[in-house]
This record gives sequence, C-alpha cells and structure tokens, in this order.
Amino acid sequence: MELRHLRYFITVAEELHFGRAARRVFISQPPLSKQIKQLEDEVGTALLSRSRRHVQLTEAGKLFLAQAKDIVAKAEAAMEVARRTGQGERGGLIVGYIVYAALTVLPKTLSVFRRRWPAVDVGLRRLYCPEQVAALREHRIDLGFLCPPVAPDGVDVEVILREGIVAALPRNHAMARHKSLRLTDLANESFIFNRRDCDFGYRAQVAAICRKAGFELEVATEAQDESALYPMIASGQGISLLPASARKLRLKGIALRELKDRSDQVELAIAWRKSDESALVKNFRTAIREREGADKESGA
Repeated sequence: MELRHLRYFITVAEELHFGRAARRVFISQPPLSKQIKQLEDEVGTALLSRSRRHVQLTEAGKLFLAQAKDIVAKAEAAMEVARRTGQGERGGLIVGYIVYAALTVLPKTLSVFRRRWPAVDVGLRRLYCPEQVAALREHRIDLGFLCPPVAPDGVDVEVILREGIVAALPRNHAMARHKSLRLTDLANESFIFNRRDCDFGYRAQVAAICRKAGFELEVATEAQDESALYPMIASGQGISLLPASARKLRLKGIALRELKDRSDQVELAIAWRKSDESALVKNFRTAIREREGADKESGA
C-alpha cells in the first residue's frame, strides 16, 4: 500500500464520483479505478459500492477513510518536518562563546537568526577558546565564537570582527589622567591577563601588537577569568589591554584609555567543523553576515 493509493481513495470518497476525482488527481478515470481496485484487494474488502449512477462508501470504507486521512496527514507532517529540518528551519544548535563575543556580535547575531529561523533552538555555552576547539571536534558544540589563532585540524575559522584595543588602568594610576596614551608608554607596566590556557588567542594577538610597537608583552599576574581580572586591575595590581568594546562595560575603579596606535586590531572569529555541511550551521553563518550588514547600515 502506498500513500498515493490512500490519496486516490480519499479523493474518490470526497467526490463520490470517479470522473471528478480523476480530474482532481490529474489522471484518467480507468487508471484511477484500477488503483482503487488494487487498494481494495490489498485491504481484503470492498471500500466503495459502485453502480452506473452512484458511488457510495461501504461501512468498511467509512472507517477506512478516517484512518486513511489520519495516515496521510501524519505522513505529510513528517515530510514537512524533515524538509524544514533539512533546510535548517527546525532543529537545534549549540554555540560556544567568550565574553568578548557577548559584548559585540553575539546579541545581534542571535536576534537576526531568531527572526529568520524562529523554530530553531539555540543553546549557548560559555567556553574559553581552547575549550571551544575541543568541543567542536567532539561534537559538543556546533559553532564557536573565539579569538584566533586556532589550530586548523578539522576546524574552519572566519574572522567576523576587527577592532582596536584600549588600556585598562586603575583610576588612581598616574597615566589615567591622560585621555589617550601610546602603547610604548605602557611597556614597563605590570600586565594582568586571563590565564594563558584560557585566553591564548587573544593574548597572542595582543603580544604581536606589542612586539610591533617595539616591546615584548610580559604578563606579571594571571587572573582566573574576567570576574577576577577587573577587580585585580581596579585594586592596583596591574594594568591590562582590552578590546575597545570593553567600553560598553561599567568597570568600577578602572579607567579605559584610547591608544594612539590605532593601526593594529584584535580579531574575533567564528569556527565550525570542516565536515559540518548542515543547513543549520550555514544559516547561522548567514545570520552573522546579515548582522554585519545591519551594523554597516547603522554605522555601529
């Protein structure tokens, strides 16, 4: 028994006329009659009673009609779910992110994605960059917002944001009275960064910027994470270099100062498995591009 047999039967049952039913399903009357006869043979009983002038449902046909409609409706619903899932319109994604992403591209990306694909569930996991790479390879997340460089084995990376850095100083620091500084002014300061194993990508980028400015970045103290980093700066234990987007934060006891060396920027990227060709992942990357377009139009 095939779905087309059920659809043919439903149409004949609704029309109670083989000629009209045949026109609705776009076949001629003899093949339609043959299909119905095959269905009845498979079921093992007559579903329709026929005369020259009338077509009527038998009692078995009436019961069979209700079941047939239910089967066809469920099959069509299943096909629709499969189609929408295959096109990335349904399902779920797990996205890894770092605080840097939460301050910049992540909120608007999620807004664009949920507007375009509202039936897709997006779960967020805050993970440091090395953790995201491992989670991608182990299929625990589908995409990750992280700071390059990233080892390329099995992972594709696309830079989605570039911006400058700012100096984060205790408010009572001597250089906090200046509106802007040169990077070399900070060369002999005690620097505080997140643990290297958690913040390798960002720290590597900043170290390269410092090297280009003429000095090596030497980290005197490591913080467990951002929640420890900011109080350590505010209390005078050292200074740090943060992405310019950190200006969105209200950091008590910390002065953020522009750097006159504006040519060098840090990068944020999106990463995903090379082998992942799913429509869900492609659609999320589309949302990132659309977010970029909206930012350019608004001047953000």
